[in-house]
Amino acid sequence: MRILIYSDPVVFGGHERTLCEGIQALIEDEDIVVSIIVSEKNDRFINELSLIDSGLSVIATKFETRPGDIFRALFKTKTVQEISNLMRDLEPEMILVSQGAIGLSNCGLRAAKMLGVKTMSFIPMAHPVSLVRGKSSFDVFVQESLYRWLYSLPDFFLTTNKTSSDYLHHRYHVRDERILVSYYGVKSEDVSPPCYMFEKGKNKRIQLGIIGRVEFYQKRHDLFFQLITQHPLVKNFDIHILGDGPDLDACRELAIRQGIQDQVTFHGWISDIRDWYRKLDLIVMPSRFEGFPLVILEAMLYGVPIAASKVDGMKEVLPEHWLFPEGDGLGMNKVIEKILENDQTAFINDNYNIICTQLNREAYKKSFKENIINAYQQSV
Repeated sequence: MRILIYSDPVVFGGHERTLCEGIQALIEDEDIVVSIIVSEKNDRFINELSLIDSGLSVIATKFETRPGDIFRALFKTKTVQEISNLMRDLEPEMILVSQGAIGLSNCGLRAAKMLGVKTMSFIPMAHPVSLVRGKSSFDVFVQESLYRWLYSLPDFFLTTNKTSSDYLHHRYHVRDERILVSYYGVKSEDVSPPCYMFEKGKNKRIQLGIIGRVEFYQKRHDLFFQLITQHPLVKNFDIHILGDGPDLDACRELAIRQGIQDQVTFHGWISDIRDWYRKLDLIVMPSRFEGFPLVILEAMLYGVPIAASKVDGMKEVLPEHWLFPEGDGLGMNKVIEKILENDQTAFINDNYNIICTQLNREAYKKSFKENIINAYQQSV
């Protein structure tokens, strides 16, 4: 079986990391030959792919996700034709288009359909445009209509959480048999069972972390900084921002305006974040929406409590009392206080067992490969 993977975003994030794991699962099967087309500007992704296996064929190209790609896809422009020709030369029997969201890699999706090759979209987030953009307007209606067309193109969807599966089925009318789910997993073999070490104390320094892309609209760093100063323990907090992104400078300015800049450290992009899970007392995830973020799985493995908004993958796996309504900064503070004031050992142990038995890397790789093979074997 010859599988071609197409991915043209120029950023490297959790979705790309998990795609690498899926690729590893595929190439471990002698009956599967894998090639991947990737943007030459995505240096981090290309580097990660180079570490997988010499049997993987990586084609770095000029193609990248750009504004207006949906119209390029709709009208089959020169870009789409060029991508389709490149795909044809590789003679794939199935094409997996890696889309963190439907607006990404859609020229590749259109190119794959032009070839008449069985096509699957690997997509962790299928949220409505009105939610992603935070408004309802005529231009949102137009974009949503165009996206509905994009959602009609793949023969199959591979997603990573029940929320996106429900969106695909109920909102975009994708038949259940065309939707496959593979929950992400993390490597658990080398991590001992966690020992919850947090101890309360009047002068205790509390290590809080936000991990991921610094982007206000989705990740809500702005909500965190605006409300965390109202927390009764705020003077005891050492706040660590791990990641970079378009709102990094604005985030620094917000910390200054809130008067807590001396308590905040910006660490930037960290390629290996495992040691940080051993340093943090609590992780905060106030996101407006997510897919199935790797951060929560890694935190569950290493025994770090997570105060998170009650959305998507977080609400599927985290304890109820660790969750607060999306956009509710005061609710966020209450959850942080509840976690810090009460023993979390039982929940920490439960999380660790969930990772070891269900949401681990081997389970994900097995499910990823099986879903690809099942889609390949099914008639459309």
